[in-house]
Amino acid sequence: MKRNPYLVNKAFNNYLLATILSSIALTIGVVVDGIIVGNFLGADALSAVNLASPLLQLFSTIFLLLNVGGSIIFAMSIGKRELKDANNIFTHSMLMNLGVGLLISIVGIFFSNEIASFFCPNASLFPKVHEYLKIALYSSPIYLFLPGIAVYVSTDNNPRLASVALISANVINLLLDLLFIKGLDMGIRGSSLATSVGYGVGILIVLTHFFRGKGILKYAFTKNKGMFKKIIIMGLPLALSSICIMIQLLSVNHIILDKLGASGISVLAVCMNVLMISSMFIAGTVDAMQPIASVLYGAEDYKGVKLVILSAVKFLLITLVGFTIIIEIFPSVFALLFGLNDPQLLGDFNVAFRWFALSIPFFGFNYLMLVVYQLSNRNILATLIPIMETVLLVAVMFFLSFVELLWIVWTSYIISAIVVVGLIFIYSAVIRSKRKELAPLVLINQTIKERVVLDFSVDNKVDSINRANKKIVEFLDSQVLLKPIQNKICLCFEELIHNIFKYAFVGNKRHFIDVNLSILPNKIILTIKDDGLAFNPFSYDKKTGLGLMIVNGSCKDVNYSRIMNQNVATLIFQYDSNNTTSKNTNNKK
Repeated sequence: MKRNPYLVNKAFNNYLLATILSSIALTIGVVVDGIIVGNFLGADALSAVNLASPLLQLFSTIFLLLNVGGSIIFAMSIGKRELKDANNIFTHSMLMNLGVGLLISIVGIFFSNEIASFFCPNASLFPKVHEYLKIALYSSPIYLFLPGIAVYVSTDNNPRLASVALISANVINLLLDLLFIKGLDMGIRGSSLATSVGYGVGILIVLTHFFRGKGILKYAFTKNKGMFKKIIIMGLPLALSSICIMIQLLSVNHIILDKLGASGISVLAVCMNVLMISSMFIAGTVDAMQPIASVLYGAEDYKGVKLVILSAVKFLLITLVGFTIIIEIFPSVFALLFGLNDPQLLGDFNVAFRWFALSIPFFGFNYLMLVVYQLSNRNILATLIPIMETVLLVAVMFFLSFVELLWIVWTSYIISAIVVVGLIFIYSAVIRSKRKELAPLVLINQTIKERVVLDFSVDNKVDSINRANKKIVEFLDSQVLLKPIQNKICLCFEELIHNIFKYAFVGNKRHFIDVNLSILPNKIILTIKDDGLAFNPFSYDKKTGLGLMIVNGSCKDVNYSRIMNQNVATLIFQYDSNNTTSKNTNNKK
């Protein structure tokens, strides 16, 4: 009996649907914005939106810094059952969102001209860029607050509501785009205003989570200066990645504008919009993996962490490679979609776009690995990935821009992405050569110090209970534990499993239950996870209460929680380690 990936994969798939939908909503909002602007207002307006995009990337950077790092710590705290700390982290994140958002709005009121000039050195495009940026600057608290609170609500067992809020925000954005741009003739200003109003409605939707009373999240502020620092340090690698993307956009905009002119910027705008389409799969996959892996990491379930990372890598690479193949076969479709229909421009576009598209799977892999290393506190490696991508891309593009064949500039994306993948493999191999206990590439621990672990899964068949009990007895015998403690553990395990089979599962569908038995000095921890109906096995025997009495009488402590839409039952047994001698100090799987 080994650990089955059933529960981890189910949690990942449940989150994946919601996060992909959320990411699709965000991406479609940006992409369709581009389509509407390009077709209704022309190529200059589309270029203006692209030139203003570094500001939106700045909002994304701040969101990552103040929220995503915090949500990782939040999820780890849930895994450790430290719910008070979890809510304190959430409250600190929300206060930072509000404070930074208001500060940006104030700066925008007084310096919008200067900010627009920085983003757009082209005099003919400046007025449109300025109109678009002003409203975005004034609306910065809304831009930060919606994705910020949504990431916490998603982690708090409610990814569907977070998805509904983000989808609704972008549907309203698109409808108002048509009304403001076409109906009310507001021009590019209408596109920016539509986004702000849509996000405002999204915030109202996601706030309904707090009126349901089913989650963990609540306002719980305890003054702690170290908390702000802790949140920012955890979010720094992802925020740095976003900053690097902003630097890339600014640098590439200037290189392309200088060497290829306005037509090159139009091609780049389509490339960036298509990258946004691929990002809905990248962000959706990472957003599904992150809370699950964080909870498992907090609970020191490193095998579970590796299983969810493997699921994320498989899904992401299959999706991005498929998307790239479509681009290589039908590049002109994407150009026409964004209103680029000039025959001369289309010829240049197809060559450029095909080279650019080859980098997409590598970009997705690099971003996922950044999050993996961030999760395991390998902040140096996580930080190096976006820095290497940015330096290489800008440097390669700058030097290739002097080649007479200007289409070769677009190969800089694939060249830099492949080099970064190679460096990740080399760097991780060097680290693992010094620490053999780490898993290859992902560098997650494969053992847990000062504990011996039995980790396996059992299906919901009655005859499986006997086999599971036998496995537990063999494991406890190998650790020379006295019979009384062995009997208590087996009795409690059998009682809980019977209750789960009887009350948590409906119908004859096959399920797997994860069992983790950890022996530490002076205590043993038994954790049982299942994907059945929400059900507390410690208090469900309504007729006699006998099972609950047996369990409570045998354990030092019991705990039930609903995490990742799965039941988690934890039992702690006390024993005297002086009366036993462990034969094995390594994990057993």
